[in-house]
Amino acid sequence: MKQTLGVPTGDEKHDLKTNLDAEKRLKTWLEDRSIKRILNWFDTNDKIIVSNKMKIKRWNSEGIARDKLFLGKLGIEMTN
Repeated sequence: MKQTLGVPTGDEKHDLKTNLDAEKRLKTWLEDRSIKRILNWFDTNDKIIVSNKMKIKRWNSEGIARDKLFLGKLGIEMTN
């Protein structure tokens, strides 16, 4: 998987700069961690919802987008 991340494929949708940049960030993240650390990350990562008087806010971070990209590359679809 790492060899294909951030590499143009000729597919216009895939080769958008934003998508290739996201794949490159995912590749860096994967290269900086062992498979054990990656699996531990998904064992402990949850969606965070904060409730206050004004309204309920869902925290969204680059980590969540990266996680969806990684799991999608593995053929796993994340549900909300």
